[in-house]
Amino acid sequence: MSKDGASKKWLFAFLIILVAPLLFFWLLCAILFRLFAWPTSAADFGQAISGISTPFTALAFAAALYAVLLQRKALELQQQQMTKEIGEVREQTKMLADRFQ
Repeated sequence: MSKDGASKKWLFAFLIILVAPLLFFWLLCAILFRLFAWPTSAADFGQAISGISTPFTALAFAAALYAVLLQRKALELQQQQMTKEIGEVREQTKMLADRFQ
């Protein structure tokens, strides 16, 4: 399997693991609101659905962590490319110095 295919497969699994609990909480709140009385004030409603904010916070943290990991990988690739270019410049400089001596 190619790197790109493996990366897409990992990303899909990552999203499923994060989205499935969120959907579960939404469905749970919908079922609970059907079974029990609907909140009568804004404060009661806010307290009733406050548990949904936790998965959103976790999702935001996971997204930030994923972004950091992607940036780290990009920086590593950039460093490898720069190292390669420095080596090529040194070879060219050596060839020019030998040519003019």
